[in-house]
Amino acid sequence: MKVNLKPVQWPPLLKGEGLPRWVLVRDTCITLLAWAVLAFLLRDIFWLAFDYFDYPFFQLSNVAPPDMALLWSRLKPYTEVIALFMVWLLVSVQVWRRKVRGRRLKPQPQALCIEQHAQVFGLKGVALQAWQQKRVQVLQVSPEGRIESDQHSSQQDR
Repeated sequence: MKVNLKPVQWPPLLKGEGLPRWVLVRDTCITLLAWAVLAFLLRDIFWLAFDYFDYPFFQLSNVAPPDMALLWSRLKPYTEVIALFMVWLLVSVQVWRRKVRGRRLKPQPQALCIEQHAQVFGLKGVALQAWQQKRVQVLQVSPEGRIESDQHSSQQDR
């Protein structure tokens, strides 16, 4: 059997085949709007970086350096909450690990012997052993769970 595979194009782009044109226009507009909002929110950082890498290099000549004390006073509550969540997560993981390690594991039941396993399906042990050696086996199973027929063995194996 020959399989024809299409070459993979990189980067993978969603082309929206089969979608209405208005959906593609809507998604494009929403994406551009999201990028515009992100650029607007980061405008001061972009201007600061541009001034820092513009001539004279590695100096702020047109923009005043940011007030780090004011910036830290605004960010401090968020960092405290993040630190609190990190500590809570670490403690809860340690508690969970102790609970898991303290559990008593139940031993697994013994495996069925071939004869018992074959009896469940109404077969002979020899047929089941032969089937276990095959790489591909196609069976038809009745609603009651009995094997009705298979494509690779004869009726005498049952």
